[in-house]
Amino acid sequence: MEPVPAPEPGAIERRWVEITVGAGIPLLVALGCLKVLLPFASAILWAVVLCLSTWPLYERLRRHLGLRERRTMAALLMTLSLALIAVAPFAIAFWSLSEEAKVVTKAAAREVEHWPPPLPQWLAGLPTVGPRLKAYWEQPSPAQAAQRAREIDRLMEEARHLTVRVVGAIGRGILQTLLSLFVAFFLYREGETLALRLRAVMSRIAGVKRGARILAIAHATIIGVIFGVLGTALVQGLVAEIGFAAARVPGAFLLAFLTFAISIIPFGPAVIWVPAVLWLLHQGSHGAAIFLALWSIAGHGVVDTFIKPLLISRGGSLPLVLVLLGVLGGATAFGFIGVFLGPTLLAVGYRWLDDWSAEVAATS
Repeated sequence: MEPVPAPEPGAIERRWVEITVGAGIPLLVALGCLKVLLPFASAILWAVVLCLSTWPLYERLRRHLGLRERRTMAALLMTLSLALIAVAPFAIAFWSLSEEAKVVTKAAAREVEHWPPPLPQWLAGLPTVGPRLKAYWEQPSPAQAAQRAREIDRLMEEARHLTVRVVGAIGRGILQTLLSLFVAFFLYREGETLALRLRAVMSRIAGVKRGARILAIAHATIIGVIFGVLGTALVQGLVAEIGFAAARVPGAFLLAFLTFAISIIPFGPAVIWVPAVLWLLHQGSHGAAIFLALWSIAGHGVVDTFIKPLLISRGGSLPLVLVLLGVLGGATAFGFIGVFLGPTLLAVGYRWLDDWSAEVAATS
């Protein structure tokens, strides 16, 4: 057996340098790519969610229009169709929200200016004490009137700032959605190739069976949660719009849009319709208040009890705490579309963790 020759002086050091450089350069390139794409992370993630949830419609479009081999045309038609559905209503809402917000602000200003409300007649009619109570309640001193005027100005200024922030958030959401649709066009066009590459990468990382199961869980969860969350929000917003419009509540569209935005939170719609009912009662519109209360309880209850579980059942349920954290954290990290993107991402992570823990428990 021939002796193994000794390595040349410095060969080991050169080999380690080559390994370090060979691994470091791709890592630096990967970090650079992440740095470049980070500002568009929300748009890219939302585009992936949109494509996964609408891919069956895209396949039907290609089949019915005979565009199996014309992927660019099919992707363009699908993107334009999705833009009409996803962007047009929000664009209309963006332009109309300013007017609706003015209506609500003016109504609130009138209520604050006439505060406190008139003293009940039976209390004002009490002998000796009634007139004094009425004068004290309804005729404030100059100092109290000045204080009330300052409070009204402060509240109206805060309301205007809040309106600007809400409209700005909606505008940023529209821009993010447009960018997501731009990315979605390429995902539709190259989706089949990208899916094959992703399966190959996951098979290399996690194995063939486990990689396929991970992708299947993510796919089913995204579709189930996005249909459950977004579909429920749309239905809740529609129920709220019908109720507010029928009860003639000022700013019905604005209140319905806010209901749509927070309906993912359990009992979220009640935060909007309960104050509206109280406002109607204060205005003396008792019939409208009773109608709105009954309509909201019945309508939102039916949606939460029957429609939401039906829509979200395909992707599995998500614990309440993750829903709340997904909404708040998603809105903080990704803006308006994060309200829907946050719970979706947490749902995927939760299902992956649940599947992995079940596998570990079964093998231990």
